[in-house]
Amino acid sequence: MRIWLICLLVLCPVASSAAAIHDRHYNFDAELPPGFQAWPADQPLISIKTIHAFYKGDLTDDQPDTLIGIEHLGGVIGRERLDVAKIPGLPPGSHAKVEEAKWKSFDINVLVVHMVRNGIQIATVSAQVPLVPEAIQIHVAGPVETEPQLRGYLRYVLDSLKGESNWLSTSERLGRLVGGISTLVVVIGAVAGVIIIARRRRSPATQPMYPQTYAPAQGPAQPPGKNRPPPVRQVKPHEKPPWEQ
Repeated sequence: MRIWLICLLVLCPVASSAAAIHDRHYNFDAELPPGFQAWPADQPLISIKTIHAFYKGDLTDDQPDTLIGIEHLGGVIGRERLDVAKIPGLPPGSHAKVEEAKWKSFDINVLVVHMVRNGIQIATVSAQVPLVPEAIQIHVAGPVETEPQLRGYLRYVLDSLKGESNWLSTSERLGRLVGGISTLVVVIGAVAGVIIIARRRRSPATQPMYPQTYAPAQGPAQPPGKNRPPPVRQVKPHEKPPWEQ
């Protein structure tokens, strides 16, 4: 019952204001769940590609804290599904799996990893978001027993994340398809028009209906008035032909 209550508290809207990110360099906006603070400037970054980092807890005690980190990926990403076997750098002994989550209308990759650090079981839930000019990766990490909360925190950030994507939505892909079909119809119409014009130029007066090679052979021209066949006399009705008279 307690776990379900935690999930409801994480997933339901909270009245208190949350920290916001307005990143003009990587061109996105996002909000953080309540209770997270900016990562201290005197603390080492989570990774060399980290552009934003936040934590929830007490960095001075020996209890594991909850971290949210956002990295830039150095370029845009495609729609290919991640393959765990091809992901480099996973800690030895860790267990990883790939899932999907919704961002806008897109299905994006989410990598879930369980590992052990200093004798503590840690879970990380990481989502890759296809933004331009560069894709970003959002990590949420904490004790493995808080994984439902970690998933809720990631969902919170994804729901608030605004930015332009290099992927096309379903409606945009349909629009591109309709535009392509329209262009194809125009091209087909133009080709048909060229064919019609070409046929009109080959009129029957200037072009034989059949090739000349199929015309019957002609004998030598006869001089006018010589060797003409005798005229055929028309037989009147009820009149016997000359050979019967």
